[in-house]
Amino acid sequence: MTKGQLYGQAMIDSTICFLRQSDFETLLTTYPSLSLQLLKLNAKKYLAVEHQAGFLALDDVEARLAHYFLNLSATSDSLYFEIPMKLKELANYIGTSPETISRKIKVFEENKIISRQGRMIKLLDKEKLEDDFA
Repeated sequence: MTKGQLYGQAMIDSTICFLRQSDFETLLTTYPSLSLQLLKLNAKKYLAVEHQAGFLALDDVEARLAHYFLNLSATSDSLYFEIPMKLKELANYIGTSPETISRKIKVFEENKIISRQGRMIKLLDKEKLEDDFA
């Protein structure tokens, strides 16, 4: 690969579409609403990256996990929510190992802060999670 090229490998049968830069620019000038939507999408991605950087700056894995659970609870507007990824992916997101995630979830369960069935989490003591860990 040369500088400026990207590489990706499909895990399933896929179809790709190639669009020259000049055609893309014409598309954006012809349909300004498309430009606006792409700008909004980039801003959203930037905010997500910024949030993750701040999130990973927290020293304590328990604090990161607590923040993650509180955020999922707020997003779903419920004390009962599903972890939307496998524990291995969650560990990568939080910046730790899957074993550590399992241990920290067990600590939250033993302290009656959460209950868990598979990927389903119920916050039993949201205040304690906020006060003691977040």
